[in-house]
Parts: sequence; structure tokens; C-alpha cells
Amino acid sequence: MEPVCLVEPVPSSGALRVNPAALGLLRVLARPLHVLAIFGPCGTGKSFLMDRLVGQGEAFPRSPGIWVWCLPHPTQPDQALVLLDTEGFPQQEGDETKLSRLFLLNVLLSSVFVYNTRSEGDPQRQLDRLTYVRDLPRVVRVLDESWENSCLLSSVLPDFVWCLRDVAPDPCLDEVLEAMDHELDSALSSPQDLEDSPSSCVQRLFPCRKLFRFCSPQGDGGHGEQLSPAGQLHPMFQKQMGRFKDYALSRSPKTVVGNRAVDGVFLADFLERIVNLLSRDEPVFLTEICNGLQEGSNYSMGYPVDPMGGSPPSRAAASAAQPLVLEPKREHMVPLHASRPALPVLAKVAPSTAQPGAMEEPMCLIENSPDGELQLNQAALALLQSVRQPVVVVAIAGLYRTGKSYLMNRLASKDQGGFSLGSTIQSHTKGIWMWCLPHPHPRRAGHTLVLLDTEGLGDVEKGDTKNDAWIFALAVLLSSTLVYNSKGTIDQYAMEQLHFVSEISTHIRTKAQAQDGFEDDSQYSRFFPKFIWAVRDFTLELKLNGREVTEDDYLENALVRRKGFTKEVTQYNLPRDCLRNYFPIRKCFVFVPPVAGEEMSQLCTLPDSALHPQFLAQATRFCEYVLRESQVKTVPGGQPVTGRRTSAKGPRPSAHPVIAAAQLKRPC
Repeated sequence: MEPVCLVEPVPSSGALRVNPAALGLLRVLARPLHVLAIFGPCGTGKSFLMDRLVGQGEAFPRSPGIWVWCLPHPTQPDQALVLLDTEGFPQQEGDETKLSRLFLLNVLLSSVFVYNTRSEGDPQRQLDRLTYVRDLPRVVRVLDESWENSCLLSSVLPDFVWCLRDVAPDPCLDEVLEAMDHELDSALSSPQDLEDSPSSCVQRLFPCRKLFRFCSPQGDGGHGEQLSPAGQLHPMFQKQMGRFKDYALSRSPKTVVGNRAVDGVFLADFLERIVNLLSRDEPVFLTEICNGLQEGSNYSMGYPVDPMGGSPPSRAAASAAQPLVLEPKREHMVPLHASRPALPVLAKVAPSTAQPGAMEEPMCLIENSPDGELQLNQAALALLQSVRQPVVVVAIAGLYRTGKSYLMNRLASKDQGGFSLGSTIQSHTKGIWMWCLPHPHPRRAGHTLVLLDTEGLGDVEKGDTKNDAWIFALAVLLSSTLVYNSKGTIDQYAMEQLHFVSEISTHIRTKAQAQDGFEDDSQYSRFFPKFIWAVRDFTLELKLNGREVTEDDYLENALVRRKGFTKEVTQYNLPRDCLRNYFPIRKCFVFVPPVAGEEMSQLCTLPDSALHPQFLAQATRFCEYVLRESQVKTVPGGQPVTGRRTSAKGPRPSAHPVIAAAQLKRPC
């Protein structure tokens, strides 16, 4: 098909009108849709860029409104490619209402949103011309809730790609940008003083932000570059275009709330609903629209995206999908490809004190699917990426049914709610759960406290020690303080249960290729967190050889090596050597039982007045130490980490540690 007008402005009214013929073309598309929209100032070559994306000549007309072009996807045969080309906004003020509505439509319909400008003066000023981005959180909401903030909205927005055109050719700068994975933030100046500046809004709202530079297509950009023969594109432009094309066409298909891919039927009806609301100046509630479309029609709203790239289910199978219910997952875990991602319950605080990423309740960050695959929850990741403050990450690991979640709730100062607790012999927490809170300690004002509660190790029902090893390795990699929780005493049995420490070198390397395939254990200490051993239900006296000792003395005595080289001695020393070498900063806390045995199943409902006073004193001392002494999470080089990415102190920021670590897969 040729491009056709999809949405046109109604003259003199500011309203928008949908072309029924274009809707009919969309409705015949039964495959997942990859929707790429372009928006920007007049005269910047938007239509030319879209034409080149699919290797065509001049296909898109230079006409008002939004034009659509439906094509087979050139690299994904199971998807359809939908291109949206929008009229440019003028250099001076134009019809701001119409342009804002066109911008909002582009963002809501696309899986990749391209902002196209020319390089004129300060490039960031070109980004700050996108003033319409301020209307996004004002007009569009995921839920009809007063407490919603930009973190929730960012979880459903498309990739943001800024195409900066007609720049001076600079191969070195292109290489640097490619080495930094075209991250937009790396090219921006320091954060804007005004939180509502367009560039700040883009950084806050869009979870994925990229930048691509283009020299003049014909080498006539006035920068002194060599002219290309007539009819040919400049070689550097072709190379830059190839990079952009590879990225733009490799992204996931269009999804709506709940991470569900859509077909042309749904997208057409979705478009009509949004145009109707925008034309009446009414807010857009995305969940309400999606549920309403599904309930009022006999077609499927869509199907969950398979992160492994599998084929979508049949429409008959997809039609059995249930309406979306946005609430945090608490107890029962399902793999991401078969369920909607949990959405955050955000802190209900006054707007003036709201902190990006603050959560009233925990949510799952990394799911552990039944087949042992570790999968990122994209909604949780989007929320984490909204945290701009330095993060202090405290993770807890240990055997299942040892009270880890209860201890983490004490750290969060939550008597009720918080991390879900269990009162049976079954493991309760699955995967890794996250809770982001404003750091309560005065020494960490302006920081975010990230608590990670991990799935219990050694669950007999799961019976997968390799999966346990990955959970433990992730807790080590992500945290600045690691709490290992156990019951009883630190004896040989407890040491044997800590065999995951001795397996760390199997799963983690400090560098890509160590000399002779081996690494010095002491190298790990530069990357690993502070280690705290929490011994629960401890009923012994802290005495050694008749004299009183501290809890730290108790731990260090348990780590004393035996002399000799027999197999038995080597096995005895192995976990002790690993603990000493991997974690040079160690601390120990012991806790008496909080209540009598028959009351343990109701522990989460009991007030502090019902708990053993000694336990309360020990728990208070533990929490004070963890909150006071836990450091900001850093990566090699000492760069502090925010929720969004590492701080750019060096020439090339390191990859986000949460994203990198959580992409680990279960070994075969």
C-alpha cells in the first residue's frame, strides 16, 4: 500500500478527525505491529528519514496531519511494520493545541518514537523545543488514581530516539556514541535546574532514550565535507542510517498496559478512543480504555509478549485473555511471558515531597519461572530507572523459612504489610523482590534505600541448587550490604549450607578473561558488598573458653582454618576461606527467638509489646547498624550508582548493574 492520511486536523477547530479508510487498512493486520512514529520541526527531513528506513524513494507526502504506511517487517516476518509520519511544527508558535494532540497520539501509538531535529546551535536547545512532552503526565494516565506519578506512566511509554540531523561529520564522535550504546543521557549537559524542562521530562518519563547523529545526506550541509555524486548519499550518512535502522527495526512490537502486544484491529479502535478523548479535552486513562475495548468487543485485546521471541498464540487462544487488573503481585509467581508485569504501588505522599521510585509496597524485580529462568519484570525495572538519587542496596539471602522477609520489614520500619511473610513449611518469597524507600538515616539524606528480599535457598520443593546459586550470585552483585540469614548457631552444618559462597567464582568473573583461566580470590573483594551474618533463634551464651566474646568474635572464631591438607580439611576450610577472601568486611548479629514457638506463625501480626525485649533490642541494634553503615552501591572505579544508571564521572559510564546482572540465565 501507499501512505494514506490516518488523522487530519479539522480546520479552525483544533479537533482531530480519523480517516475511516486508513482504519480499514489497519484492521486487516492480524500480526503484532512494530509502530515507528516520527515527530519534529518543519524542514528537518522527517519524511526523507522514514522513506530511507524502508529503502524507498519519496513515498510520504508533505501534508498536514498524521500519515500511515503499513508494510511487511523487513527483518521480522511474523510482524507488520507501521510507519507514522506527522506534519512538522513551525519555528514560531503555531496551533499548540493541535500539535500537542498530534504529539500525544504519536507517543501512545508507537513502540519507537523518533524526535527529529536539525543541528542548529546548542543541540540540547533543540531537544528543549519539544515542549509538548510536558502535556504527557497531565493528559495521559495509566490509572484513574490521584496518587499516580510519572514512574507508572514511564512503564508504558515507547523508546525515545532523538535523530540529530545535518551535524558536522565526526567519525571519532560517532564511534564514542556507538561505544556508549547511543545513550541519549551521555550527550546531555548536567541535569536542568527546572524539573519541567522538556529535556528533564524526556529523561524522567521515557525509560529508554537513544541518540543518533546524521551528517547531511548529500554532503551539502555546509560543514566542509566532500560532496557526493548526484543522486548518491554521503557514505557517512549511509553508515549512520544503517546504525539507526538496525536499532529501530530490532525493537519489540507495540504493547499496551500489561505488556500485551496488539494487532491492527485493536490499534485502530485504540486510536479512535484516544482521538475522541483528546478532541474533547478529556484525560486519557489507558487501563480504562484497554479494558473497555476488550469487554465491549469480540476480538482479543492482544497477547502477552514472549521475551524469548516465540510466535504469538492464535487469536482463538488469545481471546481467552482476562481484563487487565493492575495490582502488585504478592505471593504466587507466574513467568513474565504468561502474565502482565506487576505495576508499582507508589508512595502516597504530597507532590511536593514525592520522590521518584518511592514505593508503598514491594514488587517483584526478578521472577523465577517454573523452568528456572530468571526474568526481569519490566515494570519494576522502569520504576527503578526513575530513581535519580544514589542508591544504598541491602539484600538478604539464606535458607528458606528462616525469617528473612520479617527482618527486611524491620529495616523498612513496617510493622504491618511490606514483604510478604509465610507461616507454613513452604517457601514463600519467589525470585527477588524490591522495595525502594527514601533513606531514613540522616547520614543518607537525599539517597534511596533499595531493599532486596530473595527467594529462600535450599527449597526442597524446587530442588534446583543451580538456580539457588544464581539467586545468591545476584544478591551479591546487586547489593552494597549482603545479609546472610540463618537459624541456630554458626556450626559446621551452617557452613556447609553456605556452599553458594564457594561457588561464586563459577558464576562471576571480575574480568572477561583471567590469566590461565583462574582469578585471585582477593580480587572479588573489590567488587563485593559488606557481609552481615544474622543468626536467628540463637539461645546459647556468647562465651569462648570461659570468657565472654562479642558477636563478631563468635563469627571470626567460626571462620578459623584447620591445619593440614587432607581432603576432609580442605573441604572444611573451603567455605571459610571464601568468606574471608570474598568479604573482608564482616559483621555478625545474633537474635533470640522473638516469641514462644506456638506464636511464631502469627509473628507478623504481633505488636512489639508482645515480642521478647532482648529480641527488640537486638533488632534495633541491627537496623541502626545497617542503615548507618551501608554504603552507596558503586561499580568498579568507585562510581556511585543511581536507579537509572551509574553516574557519568568517567568518559564512559558503566552498564547499569541491575540490568546487567539480572540478564543472567540459568546455566545448562
